Amino acid sequence: MSDNHIIIFDFDDTLVDTTVIFEKARRQYVEQMVELGFPEEAVLEVLDRYDVENVKKFGGFYTRCFPDAMVRTYQYFCSLTEREENERIKQSLAAIGWQVYEEEPALLKGARELLGFLQGRWRLVLATKGEPAVQLRRIQRSGLLKYFAAVYVAPLKTSGIYRHILQEHGVPPQQVWVVGNSIKSDINPALAVGIAGVHIPHPCTWHYEIEPPAGEHYVVRDLAELKEFFARRLPRSRGWWGRAKKEVGKNEKGFAGN
Repeated sequence: MSDNHIIIFDFDDTLVDTTVIFEKARRQYVEQMVELGFPEEAVLEVLDRYDVENVKKFGGFYTRCFPDAMVRTYQYFCSLTEREENERIKQSLAAIGWQVYEEEPALLKGARELLGFLQGRWRLVLATKGEPAVQLRRIQRSGLLKYFAAVYVAPLKTSGIYRHILQEHGVPPQQVWVVGNSIKSDINPALAVGIAGVHIPHPCTWHYEIEPPAGEHYVVRDLAELKEFFARRLPRSRGWWGRAKKEVGKNEKGFAGN
């Protein structure tokens, strides 16, 4: 294994299909709200607004953000329509939000094969956001924990977590890659500390995670293409990243910049 070359992976919607679980819960929630007489489109809009507000208010992707947004949305429409709140209904709606943390996300196609190929060639690190107890349980149940030399969980992913990883592992940013589905949480914080980024777009990425890229990065369509990407970049010498950058426009259709 090349201990001085690292790939930092995101978990949710990069290796496992997570957002679809939240989307299913949103649909279930909206169905109940519509049965109560509230308008579907307005409910989705308000729910999304409170969900984003909670991430900012609580300081990260904590488990309470989603169910709390569902209760607040119900309270908002009760107030708007001058309807008395029902405690049983509030508990039922909140339960929809809590259940997403009990459902195990499916592995994305090619995840196990990719990590099996990379393990032993790079030091693999996992950096994900959320509550440590919840995320670590989900990672263990996914069966992917065995591929990673280290796991980091933070409420939000900023450049600070990547600086910490660089310092803890004693490697320069030029010998590190970050792979993830979010420009906001994965790619831009990595670019801010000089780490190369590989973006894997996910069709269900939450709009909160979407922002313009801060610099040049690579884009691949799926994990199979990512495997091919790294197969052409096996770490052999200290100058490997400089040579890889020179391939831009020649071999990589997915390279993206500002």
